[in-house]
Amino acid sequence: MPGGVGSSRKIMVLSIPLRTIQNNGLRRCHSRFFERAVRRLSGQGFKLSVDLMLSSPQQLRFHEVPYKSKARHFGESKLDALVLWESLALLLDKMLGSVIPVRFLMFAMVGVSGIAVHLVALRLAMLKFDFMWAQALATVLAMTSNFFANNTLTYRDCRLTGWDAARGLLSFYAVCSIGAIANVGVAQTLFANRSSWLASALAGIALSAVWNYAVSYVLTWKGHGSSKGPRSVPADLRARLARLRPALALRWSRREQRLFDFVLIAAVAAYVAQVWVWPFPPLVDWPNHMARYHLESLALSGQSLPQGIELQYSIMPNLGGDLVVPLLLQAFPLTVASRLFLTFNLLACAIGYYLFVRMQSRQSAMSGATSLLVLPWILTSAYFFGFLNFTSGLGLSFLVACNYLRLTDRCAPTLLQCALHGLAVALLFVWHLAAFGAYALIHVSHVLWQLLKKSQCKSRTAVVRSASIFAFLTFIPSALLVIAARWGGEVNAVAGAMEWRPIGDKIKYGSAAFATYDPVLDTVVLALFIAAVVLMVRTECMFRLQLHWLHFAIVLFAGAFIAMPYGVGTTWGADVRLLPPLLICGIALLARLPSRNPRLGALLVLAAVLIKLTSIQLAWTKFESTYASHIEFIKTLPPKSRILSVGFNDWSRFHNEPHVISYAVPFREAFVSSLFAIRGQQPLRLPLNEAGPFELITPEGMHFDVERVRKAGFEYVWVFNPLGRELFVPQGWTRIYAKASISVWKIG
Repeated sequence: MPGGVGSSRKIMVLSIPLRTIQNNGLRRCHSRFFERAVRRLSGQGFKLSVDLMLSSPQQLRFHEVPYKSKARHFGESKLDALVLWESLALLLDKMLGSVIPVRFLMFAMVGVSGIAVHLVALRLAMLKFDFMWAQALATVLAMTSNFFANNTLTYRDCRLTGWDAARGLLSFYAVCSIGAIANVGVAQTLFANRSSWLASALAGIALSAVWNYAVSYVLTWKGHGSSKGPRSVPADLRARLARLRPALALRWSRREQRLFDFVLIAAVAAYVAQVWVWPFPPLVDWPNHMARYHLESLALSGQSLPQGIELQYSIMPNLGGDLVVPLLLQAFPLTVASRLFLTFNLLACAIGYYLFVRMQSRQSAMSGATSLLVLPWILTSAYFFGFLNFTSGLGLSFLVACNYLRLTDRCAPTLLQCALHGLAVALLFVWHLAAFGAYALIHVSHVLWQLLKKSQCKSRTAVVRSASIFAFLTFIPSALLVIAARWGGEVNAVAGAMEWRPIGDKIKYGSAAFATYDPVLDTVVLALFIAAVVLMVRTECMFRLQLHWLHFAIVLFAGAFIAMPYGVGTTWGADVRLLPPLLICGIALLARLPSRNPRLGALLVLAAVLIKLTSIQLAWTKFESTYASHIEFIKTLPPKSRILSVGFNDWSRFHNEPHVISYAVPFREAFVSSLFAIRGQQPLRLPLNEAGPFELITPEGMHFDVERVRKAGFEYVWVFNPLGRELFVPQGWTRIYAKASISVWKIG
């Protein structure tokens, strides 16, 4: 480089400390230093030499050679306010760029200035208008100020001009309006749940800032700026950059993968911690299942069961928890064993979904990011209802699908591998029928794709033969189990009456399949998820994506959801259970698209997870006092009590108390009439219930068959009545407990 000092092989680059950052002159550096430092460049700031020096992985030796410049005759100094702003951006990027995007920090700093503009404009406008109109005017002025400040400073490299600026301003108004609504909704929800006004306000501000930045980056500035096209690059420099590109990509991939791993671990740890905070998680059906597991644990250890309870094991497709929790109860207390299985449920879903999506990505640097999109949907409404065999089985089904895809990638799986995989598929059938069905649809989709695509190394006949042999070997154990279960009449989920509902109702209730407890926070989670998708992948490339087996899977799951009845025998919501695997396959398809900004998208996913956990925590905190009161009352009941548990069919994830009385089984060795003992779904048998219910529900209220209740020897009646309907209680019954939706009567 002409004008330098000394030999190009001896002189090192200038380093910190310097007398001035924005100094003039020429620099020369050793090529080995340049190749090491260039991989750490941020691209921020005004001087490339400063970026090189700050990016050096080692302490530098430097030497400055003074010289005196001639007087300036033309032009003006390049040192202005924008140069200082870019220098600040460079320093921020070197300090925080690996954790928080520096552009987001600049966006937030502009947002702080917007608050000042808003307050000043509001105070002046209130001199002329009432508060509502003054607030509206101040809001518009603040958004306008933020737009032009961001257009000049934050997005200087792609700033909008002319009609593009007008269009960008309108889109910025729309984006910030949605952010303002989310801000108010989240702050109001937190404040209504006893959070301080300052914490609620800060949470709302943080959420709206992330939303505004993420969405405006894509809709307002990204791809719409007036940045100049690429300049001509000398041939020798192009060759040097071509040699550096693989190393740069590898280092960038490693840096981003560390961030993705952090988000994955943080989200899963937050889910697991949320389970262990509560000794009795308020899941609707979970107390009933834990009571059955306790009875199975007693039988496993050779102890006698309470009078009127029997266990009859057979092959049935709903034995997931029955295979695991009784064994855990042999070694741990009930509360610990319960939370261990809940932890297993969360880990099975998180790992199964994550690995499945990651296997479908074509880009190693992108796979970790898009796989994070599954994290907000680990907890679905099925989890809050306590359908843990289904939720854990779904995670296991995707793990088995990952193993299937790994085996089919090989030229010829061995017979042992096929046999082991077949046993894993058979375990899915025993664990839960929906898990087995989800895997079967994935397997069929992949086989159809193999039959339709052009094979490069085999003939079409060979592909058909290989797929048929593998499918035959895989499903032999499962087919034998299905025949055995059907022969014994134990497949309740595919027998009995069926009930369909219109497509409109399917969509309505299907949208609730991923809900928690607060509609506002659920909407915010959905908005953050959509923003993360838009940021992570180039969705505009969706229609240019080549046909893949995931397209078949999505079509099959969607068709099965439409065709599946709502009720099958005693199983309700059968069609809705197809939506989680449909969503996971859709996310896996997104993973095959080119990436956009995965780092910011990953942070949005983490924000969505934390907001979802906040919604759950707030709701469970409300349930805590009522739940604890019920359990304390249960512990005061006499040992070996006989309890008739009845209730109106008004239970939901909000009214989750009908089965709390089931804790009387492990705590007081009591007999509870409402234990799940459905033939073909649980191994428990209650012969006393086979003659029919002990109560009659009419539009007027609930009546009791007093004679049957007396002959059955019940001592207490547990009534679940969340809507306060009429109870026709016989004379001689005394109410001894009442709280929330529960009342308990002692039979005289």
